[in-house]
Amino acid sequence: MQNYFSKILISLLLIISTYGYSSELQDITVYRSPNCGCCSGWIKHLQEHQFNVIDIKTNNINKLK
Repeated sequence: MQNYFSKILISLLLIISTYGYSSELQDITVYRSPNCGCCSGWIKHLQEHQFNVIDIKTNNINKLK
């Protein structure tokens, strides 16, 4: 019986510890052309999946590549 409760306690601790980590938004920077439609879709996808997107628009994207 004690072994059973130990397993439950360990499982709960693992769940609680991963919950705190996964609830934080991660920053991601996207450099893009202001006219790029696919980049806008990518930014929307990232935001829907809990990323904090820093959207930097530039007319000289080749300089950044």
